[in-house]
Amino acid sequence: MEKIKISSIVIMFLILSNLDLTISKQEITSGIYGIVKRGPIKNIVREGEPSEEPFAGRFNVVNENDKVIHSFDTGNDGQFRIFLVEGEYTIIPDATTLISRPKFQKRKFIVYQDSMSYKEFIFDTGIR
Repeated sequence: MEKIKISSIVIMFLILSNLDLTISKQEITSGIYGIVKRGPIKNIVREGEPSEEPFAGRFNVVNENDKVIHSFDTGNDGQFRIFLVEGEYTIIPDATTLISRPKFQKRKFIVYQDSMSYKEFIFDTGIR
């Protein structure tokens, strides 16, 4: 009787652990892509001249509980693509990123189920 009970527990454990493995391997099909920019890039901006530029750096994505759930780097072109489950998030420049007061420059965004949305985030350089 004791062997049957232990066997049943082992079998249930294997089934549940396999179920968990299956769920964690599901492909996330939603998220955001786009460009990160910084600006202004000059003290004086003349008409027709750009006042922003692509921003290379590290960024953190936090959930509604202010927990960092993802970090990513942009290259010199500022481009990014990240996959996230549906929900509301905030992007914050990492403390190592060269920008004025990074932890105060938060940008909120929403991820919709089964959708990749284009986003453009602009962060302040502090130049006046």
